[in-house]
Amino acid sequence: MEELFGVSMDIIMVVLLAIFLPVIAVVAVVAWRNPVMFKLGLRNVPRRKSQTALIIVGIMMSTLIMAAAFGTGDSITYSIRKNAIDALGTIDEIIVSARADESDTIGSFNYFPEQRYEQLKVELADMETVDGLAPGIGEFAPTINTRTQLSEGQMQVTGVDPDALDGFGRFHLTDGQEVRLETLGPNDALINEEAADELDAVVGDELVTFIAGSSVKFRVQGIVDSGGLAGQGSTLLVRLDRAQEIFGREGLINSVAVSNRGGVFAGAEVSDEVTDALRVLFADRAIAAQLQTLLNRIEVIEQIDLLRLPSGGELADDLGELVKGLGESGLSDAFIGALADEDVQEEVLNAVGDAELPEVERQASTLFAGLAEFRVLDIKKQILDQADQAGSGVTSIFIIMGLFSIMVGVLLIFLIFVMLAAARRAEMGMARAVGAKRRHLVQMFIFEGTAYSLVSGAVGVLLGLGASTVIVFAVNRIFQSGGTGAPENFTMFAHFEIRSAVVAYCLGMVITLATVGISAYRVSRLNIVAAVRGLPPPVQRSDTPFRTRLLAPLRAFGRPVILAGTGAWALVRLDGSRGIGLLLEAVWAGLTSPLAFFGAVIQALWVPMSHGWLTAVVGVLLTWLGTSSDEAAPLRIGITLVIVGVGLSIRTFSHRIGLRA
Repeated sequence: MEELFGVSMDIIMVVLLAIFLPVIAVVAVVAWRNPVMFKLGLRNVPRRKSQTALIIVGIMMSTLIMAAAFGTGDSITYSIRKNAIDALGTIDEIIVSARADESDTIGSFNYFPEQRYEQLKVELADMETVDGLAPGIGEFAPTINTRTQLSEGQMQVTGVDPDALDGFGRFHLTDGQEVRLETLGPNDALINEEAADELDAVVGDELVTFIAGSSVKFRVQGIVDSGGLAGQGSTLLVRLDRAQEIFGREGLINSVAVSNRGGVFAGAEVSDEVTDALRVLFADRAIAAQLQTLLNRIEVIEQIDLLRLPSGGELADDLGELVKGLGESGLSDAFIGALADEDVQEEVLNAVGDAELPEVERQASTLFAGLAEFRVLDIKKQILDQADQAGSGVTSIFIIMGLFSIMVGVLLIFLIFVMLAAARRAEMGMARAVGAKRRHLVQMFIFEGTAYSLVSGAVGVLLGLGASTVIVFAVNRIFQSGGTGAPENFTMFAHFEIRSAVVAYCLGMVITLATVGISAYRVSRLNIVAAVRGLPPPVQRSDTPFRTRLLAPLRAFGRPVILAGTGAWALVRLDGSRGIGLLLEAVWAGLTSPLAFFGAVIQALWVPMSHGWLTAVVGVLLTWLGTSSDEAAPLRIGITLVIVGVGLSIRTFSHRIGLRA
């Protein structure tokens, strides 16, 4: 998984490390300078082992959820990539004809002369990023095993040139032994593992393939590993000249496989470069010039810019190159490469349609159809990109779905430290009584919370990765059971990146440390006398009447008007310095009035919210909204606010009747 919410995981890791490491360093320095407070903060950790274990379990929840999400995303990304690599092998791109004639059929690639492949070898000889070209024929044909009477209705019959395997590697039998296509006779064939399983075939079986109303017999000479030129689905391999003969396509081929320099993964890294170069090579520059003239209209460019913004990624970059090329006098390779991209062509036609230019749209569609002699399918790069998008999407969904649980975890952390403070009020009061300051109490809780967090974060990451492994196992069981929508020949693998574990740990630690810091500051505010005597904390009562707080938002907007009027009156009375000062103050009050308004609203609502009754009312309204609109988020938040509001109401009631909270 390379991105999360559109942001690179590398950037996320660096940012989190830049936050986490300095915070830990500061805590370590403070602990070194205050060893007494450090020992006082950590002394309760080994003393109460069961309490420590419960605290660690409570704190680790948010880290566990995030680690499970990251682990599942990594597993999905890795699984799709591995299945794609197993299927494609060293094939990075496929070149197919973009022009059809009357002999071509629906369901297969268009045929073109084999001599064109020979020309391509010469034209691409100097391209260092390409190390192999393999011409071939691929057609589907029903096939039956005469021994077992099992059949495959969609057998891929593939013709491969034995002399064009440089860069693709040789075929290997399932026992690891190399097999050469040159040794196959006219009626000999190889099959891959999927075909052998489907037909229950073994070496020596006779297969009958039905092609164009006639039957052709083949003798199985070996079962080869699937993937690459051997195909991933059920595939029957013969020599290219034999395939041309049985399909009646002498001297013709319908595809050219391209292998990029490097391994199965490294080859995909230069796929964009190879694809652009091939598209430029195959494009008709005269037609590209006509398209440049046709599309160089203000209304079309404006619509393309509008479509480029939400597109994102490589498509947005290609559309940017297209817009840039439309304004140039010549034809650049970048412009032609973007123009030959099928996704770009679709977006351009959409832009022309949105510009309400039907004649231009018709002409552009016709010119696009004749722009390139061949289509270049960068299949491996597309599948690997889709794998990254799928992993990122699943992780995003898991994190969004887990936000409620993460919020509950944050609240749980806060409540844990509030309860710890309540249990140690007498101890904290004695410390304050003998000279400790509030910052010393804050340091003690931060030291203790950091110790819990460091351990709970590691435990949460390990358990989260274990949870992702369980999810992968469950998904594989579902896939193996079959049923509608279950993908065929797809296996998920448990996998996680060290980077994801670091991000999950650091993110959990940052959330936990922030919550610990806030709660430590909150619990350090105590009345020394009440704490030493074990009395409940005195209720904080505001001296400001509720009516005054309720009218404060209106005064936020009325104050600039009053100041301006007073300043103007001072100027009328020839009190220039005072009038100018009041006018400047009025301008500043007007600029800051929105902030003052929101601050006054928060202050006005804080008291009834803290008393509980308004919190419960808001929770009831959100619960009703969630049930009426079938939305889960308002319902969950509403129920939470109702529970919190009821608790605060009970607390307020107990204080008012003089009971201990």
